[in-house]
Amino acid sequence: MTEPPLVSVVIPVHNEGRTLRACLASLFAQDHQPIELILINDGSTDDTAAILASYGERIQVLTTPGVGPSQGRNLGVARATGEYVAFTDGDCVCDPGWIRELLRGFDGHPEVVGVGGSQHTPPDDSPYGKQVGAFLRAFGFASEYIRAGEQKDIVEVKHNPTCNVLYRRMVFDRVAGFLKWLWPGEDVEFDRRVRRSGFRLMYNAGAIVHHHRPDTPAKFRRMMRRYGEAQGILVRMYGPFRTIQFMPVALVAGLTLAGTMALVPPLFLAVGLLAVAGGALLLRRRTPDTRTALACAAMLGPALWEWNRGYLMGLRQGAGQRSRATV
Repeated sequence: MTEPPLVSVVIPVHNEGRTLRACLASLFAQDHQPIELILINDGSTDDTAAILASYGERIQVLTTPGVGPSQGRNLGVARATGEYVAFTDGDCVCDPGWIRELLRGFDGHPEVVGVGGSQHTPPDDSPYGKQVGAFLRAFGFASEYIRAGEQKDIVEVKHNPTCNVLYRRMVFDRVAGFLKWLWPGEDVEFDRRVRRSGFRLMYNAGAIVHHHRPDTPAKFRRMMRRYGEAQGILVRMYGPFRTIQFMPVALVAGLTLAGTMALVPPLFLAVGLLAVAGGALLLRRRTPDTRTALACAAMLGPALWEWNRGYLMGLRQGAGQRSRATV
């Protein structure tokens, strides 16, 4: 009988005291064993260090002075001894079958080196955090980060975020690790190199983590700005290679078209009403109730503003980042 493979779970944390115990409890409860837990305490100033120390030898802890999640994951991978390396975040709670479902994506596919899963909103998330989760799911705003339509089958994808993914350990020797200076977006860049090396990535909606979201509008806007900035840097490095990276062009084209139609008021009014009605119907179908749909609609303007603002910032930074594109 074949022994189940050892899975190393790497988690970079920074001031995760509020959610860390729930995260670790969910990992101890995994129905796949054996696993080893490697946490990188990256410059935390809250009670994260004390919480980690309370687990003793049940976990491995690396303490770093603020190197960032990307380099933290690289350090965790270097310490890992498992055949597979899984990543999640300190603000995530994993279903008991999380690792088992991720491993299912490798069955019979030796060319597959990474499998990701779905993100749900935790029942104990803040009211605003639940609203953010609904917004991301409704709009699929971050492209492959949140999938609005969760497939039941295991399917091939171009990218899986590092809050919910498992890789074969060998891929880090073949492709090297994450760009240590890039975050967020380091997982997008890594998966691009993985696929360009001839490997495949899969997605299994049954591999579930419950991801806590920003609990204030200010944190949400900052998150969207960082997402946009990362995409701008990646476009400057490689050119556009994701649908979401064409968003600024699409917005400009849409505004230009709207301005042209405004010269013919009846046409502008008719098309505008159809667009609003169609958008409202689609949004309502992607949200649980009308109140949530209205809240998501109100968040769209600030999200678009911050994402595109960050995107332009990233494009400007990219000129200097191109020469720094080393692991």
